[in-house]
Amino acid sequence: MNRGLYIATQGMTTQMKKMDIISNNIANVNTAGFKRDDVVTRSFNEELMLKQNDEDKKYMPPRIGTMNFGVTIDNIYTDFTQGSYEKTDNPLDLGIEGDGFFKVMKISEDGKEEIRYTRDGSFTISSNNTLVTKNGEKVLGKNGEITIGTGKEISISEEGMFYVDEELVDEIDIVIFKDNEFLKKEGNNLYIGLDGLEEKEEKVKLLQGFRETGNVNPVKEMVEMITLSRAYETNQKIITTYDTLMSKSANEIGKK
Repeated sequence: MNRGLYIATQGMTTQMKKMDIISNNIANVNTAGFKRDDVVTRSFNEELMLKQNDEDKKYMPPRIGTMNFGVTIDNIYTDFTQGSYEKTDNPLDLGIEGDGFFKVMKISEDGKEEIRYTRDGSFTISSNNTLVTKNGEKVLGKNGEITIGTGKEISISEEGMFYVDEELVDEIDIVIFKDNEFLKKEGNNLYIGLDGLEEKEEKVKLLQGFRETGNVNPVKEMVEMITLSRAYETNQKIITTYDTLMSKSANEIGKK
């Protein structure tokens, strides 16, 4: 009886974790360049059940079958499918057409400069006249940070060449990786590279005046959320039923 109680509890825990991920996807539906997360679940390994204390089968207990102990989270992965593009006509808004990332420089809490990656091309100009992200990370070019100076007209080619008043300043550093699975979300739409992350030589196309939208389908996420809610409620009812049965076993059957 207790096994069913544990299975239902594990199911509720798994569904709560999935609900957190879906909620985060929905919350970022309007975040530029956001990539949705998804969950892979798996069942625990099935255990073989044998009949014990059988006098007729003393040396070879007969097999009853197998039993399962519910499901758990196996993996949380990021879907790097490209989103659609929204025209903004802002010369500092850039969209990457293809599988690539902008390279940015983040200052850690202890003052160290650290490389991060992002698909969010909603850039702006800092007080020091350098190109930065919305959160203040420096956007990197092939020669380091991109300094705009006092120029007014900004033009960026499809290859990433950054011009200010028709003068070439730098080339935006866009990196493409062999396997995006070695990227980990850090927050603020940034990714950190894990051990094993390797770059590859491949060309992408930059769209100036466009912004990539997130790849979240809000309708699909809401449907999944409703399904999870119903599954959660079902497990709740199972736990309530087991609680009632155990109460009767202890208070009614146990008295006899």
